[in-house]
Amino acid sequence: FYEGDIGERFYMILKGSVVIQRKDCSTGKELEVAKMDEGNYFGEVALIMDIGRTASVVVKEPSLILSINKKTFRSFLEMAGLDLMTVMRARIIEAFKKFKIPFFQAIPDEKFPFVAEKCRIEKYDKNETIFEEGD
Repeated sequence: FYEGDIGERFYMILKGSVVIQRKDCSTGKELEVAKMDEGNYFGEVALIMDIGRTASVVVKEPSLILSINKKTFRSFLEMAGLDLMTVMRARIIEAFKKFKIPFFQAIPDEKFPFVAEKCRIEKYDKNETIFEEGD
């Protein structure tokens, strides 16, 4: 799928690998932001938040990928006793660890769940102002 597409499915890599790409706003070029292989999953953010895909995913070798539709994905979460925000918190923790922001790197691993719980995931439309000077 491509960045911005409507999310209808969740994916799990059973065999092979994919590359996650995001468009660079200044150049318009696709930038590789991650590689995923067996055991990794993707596509949950768009399903949970009802937003367009946050990145493009490109298969880099012959791969076997399991996909689950949105309704079934949400049913699985319910059966597992997980709410949508619990799943998103796991992704927030991954983001904290992946991005090289000094004050996040100083947080001990056992504290990440507490930090993630305090975070809010907010959806913004194109050209929307997040905050203004003086706020």
